Amino acid sequence: LDRIMRSIGELDKMLKEFEEHNCSFKSATEPFDTTNATGKLFIYLVGALAQWEIELNSERIKMALNEKVSKGERIGMAPYPFDQLEDNTLVPNPERAKKTLMMIDKYEKGVAIQDIADFMQSIEETNKTWRATTILRILRNPALCGDSKWNDDIIKNTHEGIISRDRYKR
Repeated sequence: LDRIMRSIGELDKMLKEFEEHNCSFKSATEPFDTTNATGKLFIYLVGALAQWEIELNSERIKMALNEKVSKGERIGMAPYPFDQLEDNTLVPNPERAKKTLMMIDKYEKGVAIQDIADFMQSIEETNKTWRATTILRILRNPALCGDSKWNDDIIKNTHEGIISRDRYKR
C-alpha cells in the first residue's frame, strides 16, 4: 500500500474515485478489500500507518543529516572557495579562496555583480561560465565565514572560514 501512495489523503482520494466509478480495491497479496466496511477500515488504518512510517523515516534522516552538518561534515558539494576532504569536512582552497576574496573586495567597493562575473571569467582558467547569479550565490553563502546552511538553519563554526562573520554580514 505504501508503494501506491504517500499519504492518507491520496489513499482517500483514490478510494473515493473508485467508488464514483463503482469500483473497489482488492489486493492479490494483502488482505485489502474495500467492498465492505471492515475492509475499508483496515485499508485506512494500514494507509495511516504507512504514512506515519514514511514521515518517521523522513524525520530520522533529517535528524541524522542535521547531526552530520552540526559536526562540520559537509552534505553535498563543497562551495567554490573550499575543498571537501575525505571525511567530508571543508577546508579553504588557497587559489579559489584568493579569487573569492577578490570578489568580496570588489563587491565592497561597489563594483556591479555582472562586472565581477566578467572579471572572474577573465581570470578563471576553466571552461566555467561566470554569471551574476553565480557570484551572488558565492557571496551569500555563510560557508565564507565558517558556517553551514542546512535547510533553513545556519549552523555556526562548522569549518574554517575565509572571512570574519562581521565582514560576511556586511
